[in-house]
Amino acid sequence: MKAASQRLLCSLPVIVIAAFLIRLAFYVPMVDETYRKVVIDFPYGAETGQVAAAIAQGRGFSSPLRMVQTGPTAWFAPIFPYLLGGIFKIFGVYSYTSNLAIHFFDLAFAAFTCWPLAFIAGSAFGKKAGIAAAWTWVFLPCSWITPNAGSPFERMLPSICDSIPRGPILRTLPVWSIPCQRVSWQT
Repeated sequence: MKAASQRLLCSLPVIVIAAFLIRLAFYVPMVDETYRKVVIDFPYGAETGQVAAAIAQGRGFSSPLRMVQTGPTAWFAPIFPYLLGGIFKIFGVYSYTSNLAIHFFDLAFAAFTCWPLAFIAGSAFGKKAGIAAAWTWVFLPCSWITPNAGSPFERMLPSICDSIPRGPILRTLPVWSIPCQRVSWQT
């Protein structure tokens, strides 16, 4: 019984699900308040949201400024605005359901941050440290608040997109392949 519960607590899918459920429990009470703040008072997403709206409306990767149709832009990488543009296309531009969908994706990506965090810490310091780092991310209060604080556009989703490639890149560095050099900086 103890081995099964320990194996369950060290399972990354369980850690990710726990992180998502905690973030969702923190977000649900503030759904309507968040929507009123960011949609009714000011369309959320700033420049990224404007480009995503332009994509959803068929104007292409353009017009990052709110009041002006500026034409094509190169302000940001295209993956994130196209993901948001797809959400806007499916659920409506700046609609209540698109706001919920974007926050849902943001909470999911914030929870999935446990995965590269555990991989990187595990590669550097061992499996126990990787699991401890992932559980720390689950219960870290600022990781609950940040994806729920207004607009998700420049918070967790870009950070997970940034951190995923780092694990394999760090794995290829020579210091990770030689066990005695892993902790040589501690002596």
